[in-house]
Amino acid sequence: MAGVARQFLTNSQVSQHRPEPRWRGSALPHALALFRRWRQRSRQRGELARLDEQSLRDLGQCGGDVYREAAKWFWQE
Repeated sequence: MAGVARQFLTNSQVSQHRPEPRWRGSALPHALALFRRWRQRSRQRGELARLDEQSLRDLGQCGGDVYREAAKWFWQE
């Protein structure tokens, strides 16, 4: 092992070889969009749960389908 020469890289060479993370700089907008989607989904399910039988029939839905959809957590699709 004594005959093996080590090559040392300068800082600029190291930074050239280090890939930039894909999420860097876009994590906050992505998180905000996700929270908006969750909030909208929660509101829509609440409104769906408040509809009466006649309104559900007009939409072509039955009570069981609506109950299953309204019972989901906001992060579930």
